[in-house]
Amino acid sequence: MKKGFTLIELLVVVLILGILATISMPLYRKTVETSKATDALSILNMIANANRMYQLDNGSYSTGNILSTQVLVSNKYIADHPWASYQWKFCACSDTAGCGACGGASCSAMGRIACAYNTSGLGAPFNTWRYEISPDGTCNAYGTQVPPCPQQ
Repeated sequence: MKKGFTLIELLVVVLILGILATISMPLYRKTVETSKATDALSILNMIANANRMYQLDNGSYSTGNILSTQVLVSNKYIADHPWASYQWKFCACSDTAGCGACGGASCSAMGRIACAYNTSGLGAPFNTWRYEISPDGTCNAYGTQVPPCPQQ
């Protein structure tokens, strides 16, 4: 009797592995994006705290895209990061003017002092995710299937 696999047995195994890979890739992608969102949320909290300190020192909040304005970085309220390497865009906002200077309607709500939005090239639902922080530290999450803000 010969030992080994028949072609049919081999094809069945390859087919099963292909089905498992097809099922697991979207779950893996969501896990990776959720991890990046958690990282972005911690950075966003840091920006919100820095913007609150800036407001205490200067009487008004800093406004604008962290990458382009860098007022909080240049005044040493937060350490410099490789902002351009993140797939998230971070903004400091005025609680009365919103974050319109951040890059469009993604973060334009009034009553916010920091916001972040996902610029992922993966498409929906990931590119709909955004977080906003209010002056009292309340976090709001927006988007389709966005991971929620942690409970305070």
